[in-house]
Amino acid sequence: MKRFFAWLLCLTMALGLLAGCQPDTPPETTAGAAAPATSAPTSAPTQEPQTGVEGKIVLLYTANIRGDLEIYAQVAAAKAKLEGEGATVYLVDAGNYLQGGAGANSDRGLAVYELMDAAGYDVAAMGPLEFVYGPATTGMVYHSNLTKYFTQAELYRGAEELEYQKNSPQAEEPVLDTRPAKEPASFRVICSNLLQVTDYGYYAYEANAVLGDAFKLGFVAVAQPELMDSVQDGFLDGYTLTDAVEAPECDLLVSLGSEMTGDLHILPDPNGETAIGAYLIDPETGAFSAMGLDLSGEDETVAALARAAMDAASPVVGTALFPLNGADSANRNGETNLGDLTADALKWYAETQFEGFAADAPVVAIQNGGNCDQFLYPGDITETDLLWALPFSPMGVGVLYVTGAELLETLEAATQTEDCPGWAQVAGLTYEVDTSAAYDAGEEYGDFYKASSIHRVTITSVGGEPFDESATYALVADNFLMNGNDTYYTLSAIKEAHPERYLNNGNGIKTRDIVAMYIREALGGTVGETYAAPQRRVTVK
Repeated sequence: MKRFFAWLLCLTMALGLLAGCQPDTPPETTAGAAAPATSAPTSAPTQEPQTGVEGKIVLLYTANIRGDLEIYAQVAAAKAKLEGEGATVYLVDAGNYLQGGAGANSDRGLAVYELMDAAGYDVAAMGPLEFVYGPATTGMVYHSNLTKYFTQAELYRGAEELEYQKNSPQAEEPVLDTRPAKEPASFRVICSNLLQVTDYGYYAYEANAVLGDAFKLGFVAVAQPELMDSVQDGFLDGYTLTDAVEAPECDLLVSLGSEMTGDLHILPDPNGETAIGAYLIDPETGAFSAMGLDLSGEDETVAALARAAMDAASPVVGTALFPLNGADSANRNGETNLGDLTADALKWYAETQFEGFAADAPVVAIQNGGNCDQFLYPGDITETDLLWALPFSPMGVGVLYVTGAELLETLEAATQTEDCPGWAQVAGLTYEVDTSAAYDAGEEYGDFYKASSIHRVTITSVGGEPFDESATYALVADNFLMNGNDTYYTLSAIKEAHPERYLNNGNGIKTRDIVAMYIREALGGTVGETYAAPQRRVTVK
């Protein structure tokens, strides 16, 4: 019987995975195939409860909570009520729980784990958005703003107290901080950097003993190709990618993609609605069916923890409707939607907010791909998230008047290598890069080289008008670039030779501050459809 319940647990996780995830064709309700669960929308969470649970088993599941911390108090109360009526309750989460709301984003998932512990979860499976939420720091030590958080594995396994230096290791006066110890989670997490590599499916994993002692689960994650670009660089190194899901030697294969899993057709929907559902199981006969839930109650202890986490969360800047790509492999080799957003914010700031700048020439903006460093995920964007995504902005921004020829050389140098941190994410212009042609490396410049000739890059338009090498353009960029860092020797040379062509906003307003202003004031708080994908400003041949 344990084996059956473990099988049913995993089947329910497949049903609930990703926004309620209903099967494409509901299978018949038998002891061998579960009926589709009845989801309880968070906007109207109360369903008519089912009576007669004494001596029965209730499988209670959640899916796609995505940082909505108040839900855990409702679920904990429903679990306690069912147990008070004599049921044995197993509480599971089917994925996409670790981020989304400010209460989860600000501490990189710690509050979520504490709430799931308190609510009494037994099992949680990683959804696709968990896979892009792995590293354990925010900011960079070079700019004295590093904060260490727990990795997913540490959230699950626990960790000892850690004392670390927040600023540069070379600093004369170290700035120390302490990350407290964390106990292991009281519930089992499927995946979480722990599991064996297999050859099955898209990034396949295996896990044993979910609840019973002899159950083997095959778990296939990130199966839809459109999510591949949303995975952190290196997070899945060593895992196997194949074109089809094949059944491994396990009791059940849980697929997050559109492949068939037995009688189930799992529908991927990482941005879907929260789902809460339950099954009632008769331990004598093995019969089970979907049941309604009473979610009108609230566990006071869990509710207090949720309120404390939300009160401690960093301010919300706005909401993202789509993942904004922070992968180094994307931002250092081509255009990304995060690069578009950041460059647009700089251009908007120069044209509308930059004190002393008359916008008397066509305005273009450059953001180096090396500072588009991490993802912004769908859901709340907090100040912590912007520090995470744009860590290298310590120097304010400036405006520099450049000729078309100088702008062209700047772009040529910015694309000189594969994975180039200087790669120009832009606004106000479009350009093409022919990466099949070798960069004409001239004088050595730090880790890079000045351009001896211009033949890889072509500027195709500026402000919607034809590009003119003899025209004057107003270039806005982080002063990190204006000072010649990465590949930007042209900007520091122009600024030194022609100081009258340079305007500085000081160090008080940083690039990430400008992005926050742009989201609030220009976008009305929502990063929406315009930034669902790169806007074809850069063409790579």
